[in-house]
This record gives sequence, C-alpha cells and structure tokens, in this order.
Amino acid sequence: MSRNVFGRMIMMAMLVVSLGLMSACATIVTSPKAHVPVRSTPEGAKVLIDGEEVGTTPTTVSVTRRKTHNLRIELDGYLPFETMLSKRLSGWMFGNTGLLIFAPVGMVVDFVTGAVYAIVPDEVSTTLTPSQLSSTDGAIDISLVEAPPENAVLIGMLIRAE
Repeated sequence: MSRNVFGRMIMMAMLVVSLGLMSACATIVTSPKAHVPVRSTPEGAKVLIDGEEVGTTPTTVSVTRRKTHNLRIELDGYLPFETMLSKRLSGWMFGNTGLLIFAPVGMVVDFVTGAVYAIVPDEVSTTLTPSQLSSTDGAIDISLVEAPPENAVLIGMLIRAE
C-alpha cells in the first residue's frame, strides 16, 4: 500500500471519528439550560420559578430545557403575573440528520442533555397591575384591559349608546 493511500485512509478515519463526536448538534450549539431575561414595570418584583424565588426584576433566570416551568412575578401592592416557560423542539436537533450514520447517536445525546428543546418565550416583560384602586383626590382611575385578571371585581359596566 502506498504512503499516499495510507495517509488518505488515516484522514478519512479521522474525519469519520470527528463527525461522530460532533454529531449532537443541539448539544454543541446550545446548553442544557436556557437563560431567560425577565423584566417588570415597576422593577424590584420577586421572580419565582416553579414556586422557588430566584431573584428580583430585572434579572435573567436559568432553567433546564427538559421541562416546562411556571414563572411568577410578585410585588406588594400589585397583582401577580404568571406565565409558562414551555419546552419546544429546537431546530438544531435536525442538524443531526445531515450526519447520516451518526444521527441516532446525536439525537440520543441531545435528548439526554435536554439540548434538543428550546424554551418559549425566550424573554418575559410585563407591566404589573395595581391590586386595588386608590385615589388621594377622590377621582377614580379607569384602566382599559383586553382581558381582566381572574380575581378582578366588577364594579360597573359601560354600555355603548346606539
């Protein structure tokens, strides 16, 4: 066997091994944790992930990509805000299919690490609603909202005159 052919075989073997080691596309491009910026107006509200306090706004929370999380923002004098941080399949997982024979290995690694998922929304920003109406001059402040909070109390209704 000539030296040139042997060198090519070594190079091909190294290429195949390298592709196999790099086959977990999502794991290479992302980490098992997602970093989600959280902001509120006003600032200084408590941020809870799955019931555990993790900081105050503004902050960035780190959550595992393997499961859906409940995010709650609380501040005295304001109604709490809640949303779900949901897991969705990341497009990076499909990068494994381009590596043909290594696709199963890459997919297993991505699923085990959780890197196969993206967290949505990828950022949270909210304006907190005061928990009760208050006025120092006797006036009533009216806020128009698309959908009232579940614990809102109906105190009146405007009807359009025809």
